[in-house]
Amino acid sequence: MVRSLVLLLSSLLCADAFLSEVRLVSPRYVLAGESAVLECQYSVGDELLRKVEFLRDSSKIFQYVKGRQPPYRNFSLPGAQLDMAASNKRFIILKNMSFDATGVYSCEVSTAAPIYTKPSSDEELTVIQPQKEAPTISVRKDQYQAGEVLEANCTSSPARPVPYITWLVNDKMIDDQMLRLFPEQRQAARDPLSSSTVQLSVSLPEDMAGLPAQLQLRCLSTIPAFLGHDQEYADVKSATVTVPVRRPRVGSCAASCWPLAQAWWWWSPLAVAARGLRHP
Repeated sequence: MVRSLVLLLSSLLCADAFLSEVRLVSPRYVLAGESAVLECQYSVGDELLRKVEFLRDSSKIFQYVKGRQPPYRNFSLPGAQLDMAASNKRFIILKNMSFDATGVYSCEVSTAAPIYTKPSSDEELTVIQPQKEAPTISVRKDQYQAGEVLEANCTSSPARPVPYITWLVNDKMIDDQMLRLFPEQRQAARDPLSSSTVQLSVSLPEDMAGLPAQLQLRCLSTIPAFLGHDQEYADVKSATVTVPVRRPRVGSCAASCWPLAQAWWWWSPLAVAARGLRHP
């Protein structure tokens, strides 16, 4: 009994050594209507290979079994056509992909002797419809005066998934407290595409000393969410407007109000963004 367990354990360890790596390589994003190639990479040789399965959301979509006739089986996949003629035990090709094909994909590899199965890690795949146009920025006023509240809306072009909007003032990200997110908008009830709108609301200081006479408002509309200027995105559009800010006349602020205004605004998010500094 003990010897049998030892032999079984040794066999499993041997099989795990042969299957030291099982990895699924797939694109993160695919355009609606396009194709995707999914590759199951594994280290076991054909002499020990018994079965390979591709899965989406833990359900089989394609299977190879050594010695079976025919060796390949298609279990169908909602939202895509599996190209059986071009698929094999290492690759599958999904054609004419729709939004329903979005999901979590993986593959599993099994050895023949001993029977041992090792799965790959899960890989997310999202079918997208990118934005056709840049976002639109609407500013409440053509120019503002110190002490007023600047308001601007940014609305993305329809897409799927709904684009994520990021506001930047003078190339610096704005605090979420200055933003208001509106519900997703669709042109029709059954339209699969949605647009997003985010409002920027900034209180301008009474005294603009040390701050620029104009603010550059930039709206980024991205899929996925904004991760930084040096990141790659499945879809990214942007729009920029410049808003003049009129300074108060000299002497309009009494000497007694200057120290308080200066101290309050020096470390405000807007002032930090305008100066290109960070909070301590």
